[in-house]
Amino acid sequence: MTSLTPVAPSGIWWRLRASAAIARLAGRSMLFYRTSLAISVIVLLVQIYALSMVWTSVYADRGAVPGSGGVGDISIEMQLAYVSLSVVQFWALNGWSAYSLQQRVREGRIGTDLARPLGLLWQVVMGRVGTIAACLPFAAAVLVLATTVGNVSPPAGLGAAAGYLVALLLATIISIQLVVLVDMTSFWTLEVTGIYLSFSLVSRLLSGSLVPLWFMPEWLRVLAGLLPFQATTFTPVAIYLGTLTGTAVWRALGISAVWVIILGVALRLSWNRVLNRVVVQGG
Repeated sequence: MTSLTPVAPSGIWWRLRASAAIARLAGRSMLFYRTSLAISVIVLLVQIYALSMVWTSVYADRGAVPGSGGVGDISIEMQLAYVSLSVVQFWALNGWSAYSLQQRVREGRIGTDLARPLGLLWQVVMGRVGTIAACLPFAAAVLVLATTVGNVSPPAGLGAAAGYLVALLLATIISIQLVVLVDMTSFWTLEVTGIYLSFSLVSRLLSGSLVPLWFMPEWLRVLAGLLPFQATTFTPVAIYLGTLTGTAVWRALGISAVWVIILGVALRLSWNRVLNRVVVQGG
């Protein structure tokens, strides 16, 4: 006799296919708003140009400026390369996602999302992955343009290139974790604009997106070096440019890896609290 009891999909291959489908959908949603994306890219180029002009003015007739933290002298060429790489990387890792928890809570779709076989937290994570993947071709195009005008050079060496790829992977994971943690505040308050603005300001400052850590006051540089934000921007770019070498690279990657674990635990604990708080009308 055939059982009529519905069976939820299971298995690693099903989860992989479902995760890939969500990532593709999030990427397509990002590409659907072509005008908004084009404007965002133009603003990105303007930002790189404006910051390059500012740093060129700061350097004036000086070819190099001493940096803190044992990086030595920072040339104008290296600083301009840092500007382009850091701004583009920050933009690619912090773009708007179609799978924003805040948006889904506000629109009342959270109940349906929770009922799906694939966990909601994983849905949101894969949505972020798809958004970042959709941004990468545009980020690469901007970097190619920056290379053409002389702001970006190849990695400092094969070791720097390999270290950069590892650091970039860790940066992507940490960026997703931080954004999702901030996103979870929408379960306690529907108006999260102020929270997002505060998070954006803090992350831009402490990540080194606006000012590299080697030009910060000593106390702020040390503090930022211990927080997760610098792992999303400064660490990968500094490794790429060769200002972090030897044991400094391993230390920076170690700090990033530790933050991946800490934020992962924080996500799980926060998500358990969210599940205890959610009340869906009708049951």
